[in-house]
Amino acid sequence: MLNKKTIIFSIILLTGFNIFAGPKSPAWLLDVNQVYPKDTYIAQIGEGLSQEEAETNAQARIARYFESNIDTKTLNKLQMSEYEGEVSTKRSIDTSTNISSNVELFAINFSEVYKNKKEKKYYIVAYIKKDDAYMIFKPKVDLPAQNFSNYYSKAQKAKKTGDYLSTVKYLKSARTYAADFEENYGFAQLLNLKKAGDYDFIHEEVAGIDSELDFAMMECPLQIVALNDNNGALAAKAKNLFSNYGFPVKNGEGNYKVTVNASLDEETMQKGTACYPHVSVSITYNNQVVISFGKDGQKVAAVNADVARRRAYTQIENLLEEAFNEEFLSTK
Repeated sequence: MLNKKTIIFSIILLTGFNIFAGPKSPAWLLDVNQVYPKDTYIAQIGEGLSQEEAETNAQARIARYFESNIDTKTLNKLQMSEYEGEVSTKRSIDTSTNISSNVELFAINFSEVYKNKKEKKYYIVAYIKKDDAYMIFKPKVDLPAQNFSNYYSKAQKAKKTGDYLSTVKYLKSARTYAADFEENYGFAQLLNLKKAGDYDFIHEEVAGIDSELDFAMMECPLQIVALNDNNGALAAKAKNLFSNYGFPVKNGEGNYKVTVNASLDEETMQKGTACYPHVSVSITYNNQVVISFGKDGQKVAAVNADVARRRAYTQIENLLEEAFNEEFLSTK
């Protein structure tokens, strides 16, 4: 039978052992998913020489979790197509930046900090509750999804009527939102795979948009005619612009006729000739105008009339390119 002195000694010994043993390490240090289940949370353990450093490290690990788990197959295909086979480093940097900023959007929660005195290190868990985060993030998926769908639907309607030129333009417009959608769609999938399934059909449309564009392009070969040309220079300029955009340009008849018209509006003055250059473009299908655009230039003057005309035509070529970029490409 234990005497009173033995009992007191045992209590002191156990108390002293607990003091020297230090605080018990948290369960999440051994298995973070036991405390923060994967189906409910995204959680990462951070460490550092201070609590602030541990929090920063944990948050960075959550960002890396998204970077390494987002499926970028479609996104990379879009990038390679856009840059003609060269994957854009800038786009990759932008993607990482977007992921980091999206992670910050959720106002990440942190566990209580644990300090390992022996290692002189702090440990902490940064965690995101998936359902709450999805509702915060959903508008960032909605915007590019809606913009993409808007132009994609217009493209399908144009295709049904046989207007492939408009189909191309609407598909090109839709494609400008495809990469943003894919980034945000992949992010949303990691937050809530089931709810992100609402966007699966848009993902499938994005994945096939380049092949749709190729088909639509082949269905609208262009015949280019330049009126009041300058030794074929204006026609050559127009062919280059439309060819670089992706349209097949035919020397003979095409489904669409592109008429480029240059005018100088010459004015004879006492000390020479002045020209007021202008260019207009009309694209017709079955003799019906489907797209038209143009641009006025600045007055050009010279003592010699031929010099004034040459300068005016040089300006007209520039005007054609400006009108193509500013008006034709922006027509949505």
